[in-house]
Amino acid sequence: MHFTRICTDFYATRACSHVIRQSLFLVLFALSLASRAQQVDVQNISIKNWTEPFELKCYKPKVNSPHPTILLLHGREEISVFPRLYQGYIDQLSTEGFEVCTLLYYTEEDKTIMTGNDRALRVQRYHVRLKNWVEKAKQALTVLSERPEVDSSRLGILGFSQGAFVAMGVAASDNRIKAAAEVYGGMPKEFLNTASRLPAVLVLHGNADRVVPVTEAYALEELLKERSVHYRMKIYEGAKHGYDSEPASGIAKDSYRQVVQFFLNELGHGG
Repeated sequence: MHFTRICTDFYATRACSHVIRQSLFLVLFALSLASRAQQVDVQNISIKNWTEPFELKCYKPKVNSPHPTILLLHGREEISVFPRLYQGYIDQLSTEGFEVCTLLYYTEEDKTIMTGNDRALRVQRYHVRLKNWVEKAKQALTVLSERPEVDSSRLGILGFSQGAFVAMGVAASDNRIKAAAEVYGGMPKEFLNTASRLPAVLVLHGNADRVVPVTEAYALEELLKERSVHYRMKIYEGAKHGYDSEPASGIAKDSYRQVVQFFLNELGHGG
């Protein structure tokens, strides 16, 4: 098991230095957006002929050969709420030649309930809809597999928080997934007994997480050990839920590195 300590001394410097760093980050972020526009094609895909309509947004590297593809699943709040968090992972994976496709797996009713303030109702909705979300992700994989630029033998899945539980449900029930990375999530109990196989898994979590306790990561680790599944796990000391929400922070950059290296190891380079 691997642990890392978050260093906060750098961020405790004088306020003026903080402003300079933030300004520099915004400049670099703007430059990266311009660079990414030259390296990646962005395509919106709307699927209406399934049981429930869904939308994919794919970031495709400009390479001719079929490339490995990662399906990215958002947390309880949709991607638009924390765009920089997800964009950091998308940028890093795209740079290595991966196509990354984000899936909006909510219906309008899901969205209303899951982004509302009634926690009891949200929990109830999660348990009622989890298997539907897993099936929708599988349908998205089918759509992606039929695209000529996608190497269907090299499919991965990446989920965050609630989306990590959905991702692990997919990984446990669909052998097209060759690698699964889950960030501050876990394995849904609904799939513990039905999981016939699991691909290689990356587990990332903070041990100060009060939204999804780190015990979920340790429970998943025990399951992976029991089933002799190849995995890598990293627990960030003192890190809370959404520890990667600031792309310029050291912990976010390390999380990006962990995810990219994991998929490179398991799926190969996309270039």
